[in-house]
Amino acid sequence: MTSSASTPTVASPERERELGRWAVAYGVLALLTMAVSARLWWASPLRLTRFEFDYFLGLFHDTPWAVDAVLWGRGLQTVLMLGLGGLYLGLVRRLMAAPEAWSNRSVARCIAALSLVFALGLPWVSPDVFYYIGTGWLEAHYGLNPYLDVMARVPGAAKEPMFANVFPAFLQGVTPYGPVFQKLAAAVALLSGGHEKLALALFKGVFLALHAGNCWLVYQLAPAAWRRVALLAYGANPLILFSVLTCVHNDHLTNFSVLAALVLLRRGGWFAAGAALGVAFSCKYFPVVFLPAFAAAAWCQARLEGRPPVWPSLRLVAGFAAVALGAQLVYPGSVAKFTSMASSGFDVYRNSVHHLIVLLLGGAHGLSDYGQVLQRAFIASYPVLLLAFWPRLRRAPFEACVQLCLTTTLAYFVLANACNQEWYLTWLMGLAFIQARGAAWRLALWLSVAFVPLVIFTVKSHPFVGILANTALYLILAGGVLDYLRRLRAEPLPAGA
Repeated sequence: MTSSASTPTVASPERERELGRWAVAYGVLALLTMAVSARLWWASPLRLTRFEFDYFLGLFHDTPWAVDAVLWGRGLQTVLMLGLGGLYLGLVRRLMAAPEAWSNRSVARCIAALSLVFALGLPWVSPDVFYYIGTGWLEAHYGLNPYLDVMARVPGAAKEPMFANVFPAFLQGVTPYGPVFQKLAAAVALLSGGHEKLALALFKGVFLALHAGNCWLVYQLAPAAWRRVALLAYGANPLILFSVLTCVHNDHLTNFSVLAALVLLRRGGWFAAGAALGVAFSCKYFPVVFLPAFAAAAWCQARLEGRPPVWPSLRLVAGFAAVALGAQLVYPGSVAKFTSMASSGFDVYRNSVHHLIVLLLGGAHGLSDYGQVLQRAFIASYPVLLLAFWPRLRRAPFEACVQLCLTTTLAYFVLANACNQEWYLTWLMGLAFIQARGAAWRLALWLSVAFVPLVIFTVKSHPFVGILANTALYLILAGGVLDYLRRLRAEPLPAGA
């Protein structure tokens, strides 16, 4: 029982009330989860990063039971996150069963309320936002290049309020992010006037706006019969809301650009689609791997329409190159940083195949011993995936492009990526929820519920607990990917638009 977004429907009062009860329960539990960290909005000075991965963020730091409180807090966060995931899943499944029970406006109100609740919390897990604030201030206030200069070398850096919550090791490094995001960070820092909390609030405001934009793009891209459910599944997703609005990770700018590129690709705006993908690459570098899939989709779409296929593909690549190269020229040193990241990656290990290897070998080798081999395995898998998806691309270029982008990302996470952070999983969610229900939805819902509860154990734990937690999260991811691939093979080839 489905309904098009443009077709008026009559909602069942009982189903509408049931959805409302689930939404209220979800919102109340989210508010309780965020309340502990939200108290620090009133703290002066703000001292947060030293207590990262402590759910209570130092609330019991000066008490005799400080160590026990950290352990109890981690257990409590696990229970709370499992509860949030369960309520989210129940809410989405009830709307799946009766999409007419809520209007689009009701879904939007639910998403808006949940987004604001999650945004109230401060980042108690991986507060990288303070690094964004610091590098933005390095550029906006000190006039330094964040690709060549580091915060630690600024005179008086130890007393600079905008650097106060930057993770100490990060003070020594140049920015790993793309030029487009770096310009956003500089603008936010400038608007904050040197007030760290205001900069944090401004970043949350920007990411709230981007979340609204991403929800709209998901709604536009999803199959008409499932748009309302896709909107709720994406917009109310606890993994997304926690990663982007509570912990303020910057992935939504990349996600917005990729989804916008897909909208333009479907409309046949080849150059514009490539340019949007270039913006995504200029925020975080990974979307460059989507370029062959987009170019192949443009080629196959032109073939289906009886037109010469080479020009759409060339226009798309030209759009990407124009934006990507233009952005790199803004900052001397940014090209060198990109090539360094592409060749050697980022020396952080989290929830990855590296942990599984170390656990299986009993610690005989280090986490970094297999990086080059695993990277080559992913590179070798790419042409294999492109050939495997070619029949799908020839039949339904856009739908197959989305599937190929999702599958390529999953292959990277499982085979090569040393750092499968929870916010990286937001890359998958839009690509999954804009597809027809099936393997991709099952994977996205599984990761949305199962991944975040264990994250708090992956850092600052006993070494054995840490390796177990990181390995368990990798297995949660890898198991979901294997199930997705099995189910995708059994699904019929997508029908063209």
